[in-house]
Amino acid sequence: MVSRTAAIADGVRQLAAIDFWQEAGFTLREISELALQPSASVGSAKAVAAERIAELERIIEDATHVKAFLHHVLGRVHEELGECPQYQEHIQLRAASITGGTHRRQHQLHLQHIHHEHARRRR
Repeated sequence: MVSRTAAIADGVRQLAAIDFWQEAGFTLREISELALQPSASVGSAKAVAAERIAELERIIEDATHVKAFLHHVLGRVHEELGECPQYQEHIQLRAASITGGTHRRQHQLHLQHIHHEHARRRR
């Protein structure tokens, strides 16, 4: 018979595993199939992990582009953003990909909390 303390410790470990895999972007279904089943295959976990790494690489690349553009905005010398040739080019390319049906955003950078924090500080 498993002691109550051991059962609690095991439950906490399972919650920690779920939290880790969710942070890594896994769905609850994937977590259930890959991380919490005693019979889960390492090969299956590796395949899903490889897909997730590729997805993270795309997100990092996109975030790097966003960061570079935001640095450009910080250093801009134009009075209006619409006067910036880099901004105009970026918007034109994006508009073309949207109208051409090739624009697919797979994720959204979750930066809204930064905006709210900045607005609160200004008050």
